[in-house]
Amino acid sequence: MITSPRSFGLTAAVLWGVLLVLCVVSVKAGAVPVSLERLVQSLSLLVSGAPQALYGMEDRIVVELRLPRVILAMLVGAGLAVVGTLLQTVTRNELSDPYLFGLSSGSAAGAVAAITFTGEAFGLWSLPLAALAGGLASVAAVLLLLRGYANHSSDQLILAGLSVSFLFTALTYYLTFLGDQRAAQSVLFWTMGGLGGARWDNLFLPLLGVVTVGGFAIFKTRAGCHAGRRSHCAQLGCGARAPARKPSWCAPWLRRALWRHPVSSDLWA
Repeated sequence: MITSPRSFGLTAAVLWGVLLVLCVVSVKAGAVPVSLERLVQSLSLLVSGAPQALYGMEDRIVVELRLPRVILAMLVGAGLAVVGTLLQTVTRNELSDPYLFGLSSGSAAGAVAAITFTGEAFGLWSLPLAALAGGLASVAAVLLLLRGYANHSSDQLILAGLSVSFLFTALTYYLTFLGDQRAAQSVLFWTMGGLGGARWDNLFLPLLGVVTVGGFAIFKTRAGCHAGRRSHCAQLGCGARAPARKPSWCAPWLRRALWRHPVSSDLWA
C-alpha cells in the first residue's frame, strides 16, 4: 500500500516508464517491423502535419494503424482501472469485479441479442446501446432481489449478483444457440474484444468516457475522504480529513443499492 506522496510519485514514475516502453514496443512490433529511427520519423511527420504524399508505407502503418490502436488500448485500460477502483472502493471488497454483480453477463446478453436478432438497426451504436441496456437490466435485477431486505449484508449482495450473472450467462448461451454460424462467430469476436476499429476520428469517444469517469472519481474521492475512514482514504490515495458538513451526492441507482449497506454506508454520509 502506498503510504506517502514520495512513494506514490516514485511508483507513478516507474509505471509511466513501463507504459512508454510498452507503447514503443507495440508500435514497432508486427508483421512489418519498424525501426526506432523510422518510428521517430513517422511521429515527426504526424506532429508537423505533413501531407499524405510524404508518407511511406511504414509511416502509414505506424500513423494510421498501430498508433491509434495503442492509444485506444491505453484509454480502455484507463477506463477499466478507474471503474474497477470505484467498484472495489464502494463495496469495500478488493475482489469485486463486474462479473460478480452480473454487469458483464448482462452486457454480453444484450450484445448477443442485438447480433442475433436486430443486427445493426442503429448503425454503429447498435452493439453499445444493446450492451448498455443489458447491463442496466442486470443492475435492475440485482436491486429487485435486494428490495425485500431492509438491511442486506455484503454476502446477500454478492449472492444476488452471482445469481443474476448466472442467469444472464445462460441467456447468452441460449441466444448464441438460436443464431446461425455467422452470428456465433460475431458473438465470439465481440466477447473477445479487439482494437481493429481504432481510427483517429473515433478516439474522442473513449477519451470522453475516460475523462467523464475520471472526473467523477476525482470529485467523489475528494468529497468522500471528508467522511471516510483512514483505511478507506488510503485506498483511494488521499489523506483523511475532517467530516464534511454537507452530504455528498452520488448516482441514484448506486445509492439506492448501497445506502443501507452496513459496510459502505459511511461513504455516503
